Formats: sequence, C-alpha cells, structure tokens
Amino acid sequence: MIIEIIGWAGSILVIIAYALTVKARNKYLTLCNYQNLIGATLVGLSCYYNQALPSLMLNIVWVGIASLGIIENLKKFNQNTK
Repeated sequence: MIIEIIGWAGSILVIIAYALTVKARNKYLTLCNYQNLIGATLVGLSCYYNQALPSLMLNIVWVGIASLGIIENLKKFNQNTK
C-alpha cells in the first residue's frame, strides 16, 4: 500500500512540475526541476518495486534531466551573484 502512495505522489509532482513549466515558463523553472527530480525518484521506486522496468528506465532518465536542469540553474545563480 505504501509503495502505491509513493508512486501516486511522485506522479502528481511530475504532472504539477510539467504544468508549471508550460504555464509559467522560466518563473518556476528551478522549482519544477526539483519537483521533477523528487517525483521521478518516487515513481521510479514504485516502478522498481513493481518490476515495471521500462517505466523505471524512463524515470531514471527523467531524474538525470532534472539533475542537469538543477545544475544549470545553480551555475546561473552563482554567475549572477558575482
């Protein structure tokens, strides 16, 4: 039961992050990257537990993309604070 809740929570986070990205453009981009990272991790855990390997692979890639976005945002932030 708990793994289902984790999977649903992750899915909701990813959907909200995507909606914010489409609607707000750059305003919430950093928040969206963190939401995608957390959401994809939670969904990935659910996929691993349920042996849904294609979905697990998709979420591993999604975590990587979100991580790259976070790194880019941190670099931009550091450049702007200098």
